[in-house]
Amino acid sequence: MLMVMYASAGYMAPEYLYNGEVSTRTDIYSLGIIILEIIAGGRNHRIVDHTGATRFIENVREYWTDEYIMSMYPYHIGHAKICIEMGLKCVEQDQRKRPSIVEIVHNLNTLTKEEMIKHELLEVHPRELCFPFERRKQISCSLQLRNMGDNNVAFMLVSEIPTRYITKLPLCGILPHRCTYTQTITMHKQEQHLPSDSGEFFTLHTVAVGKYDLDGVDRGSIGKEYQDFFNKAEEVQEVILAVTCDPPVHPEVYMSIFVRNIENLYKTFNL
Repeated sequence: MLMVMYASAGYMAPEYLYNGEVSTRTDIYSLGIIILEIIAGGRNHRIVDHTGATRFIENVREYWTDEYIMSMYPYHIGHAKICIEMGLKCVEQDQRKRPSIVEIVHNLNTLTKEEMIKHELLEVHPRELCFPFERRKQISCSLQLRNMGDNNVAFMLVSEIPTRYITKLPLCGILPHRCTYTQTITMHKQEQHLPSDSGEFFTLHTVAVGKYDLDGVDRGSIGKEYQDFFNKAEEVQEVILAVTCDPPVHPEVYMSIFVRNIENLYKTFNL
């Protein structure tokens, strides 16, 4: 038990660690350390005690400037900046200055759709794949990818449940610059309606490629070839496309996966 406490001390708020004081703001401190770890790579700093956590927080405050964030997250500057700002607010020594969980989720979710997608290699429409349920009927949904940049872009669309679909997955290809690609994705006949909170999603991986990258890939092994390529490639972008069987109520609202992770952490901490 002592070993567990020692290994966890870096995540404990100072008022709890030294005075045994507990409140919802105490857990917010722990959540802030986790947020900063996710964005700033705190695991490399061995946050095993409060001294290590203090050094880590000071390092983030000093070095994670707008310019440094831009160099580390060129395609997700807005996301990273908001997460760093919220993480630092969560670890304020004065617990009265720490935000509530409602404030955290609200601020992490304030990025507009335009801000989230402006640095993406491909324009993706729709952002949510809707398969309106019809009992024992195949259901289809069209996905459009548009490359408005100057580079060719390799893409790979992956489903966490590929057997649910008639369309062969992963769906892979190279989209030349200034071109549009449309693919119809068809779901097998379903006996029952998918729950609205199933959490199912597709992941679209994209990366800029040169003229001869992935040239001459054998059609029979295209999925493996692309998977190996994306595993080795640098600066791969990922877009999460939620799956639903209900028409979207608010089609312009896009909840980032990071916000969902924070909400899951909220449930874990019982804040």
